Amino acid sequence: MNAIIKKFHEMDFRPTYYGIQDHLVFKALESEIMEWYRDNDNIFVADRIKWHSRIGKNWNVFPLNMSYHAYKRWFKNQFFVKSSDDLYRSFLYNSNIGNSKKEG
Repeated sequence: MNAIIKKFHEMDFRPTYYGIQDHLVFKALESEIMEWYRDNDNIFVADRIKWHSRIGKNWNVFPLNMSYHAYKRWFKNQFFVKSSDDLYRSFLYNSNIGNSKKEG
């Protein structure tokens, strides 16, 4: 989902909010992210990204809890988060598409 930013030159769609938590993915997309969002305030980044990279001054930093990701190692694929079996409903209601806007 983060790579949608690579297609911004080809389309009018922009997410209302852009969030990213993986600092390695951020590094790979950093130039595009900075090009489009440097001065915006609708960006949410994990605190790990702030530790490893320079971020926009108006960006929102959230604490990344890596404990959930460790469950895979500890409980061997016993994840506890539940989501809808209906992928369309889950995507539509849990994504930013319903809140998207065009920027000119």
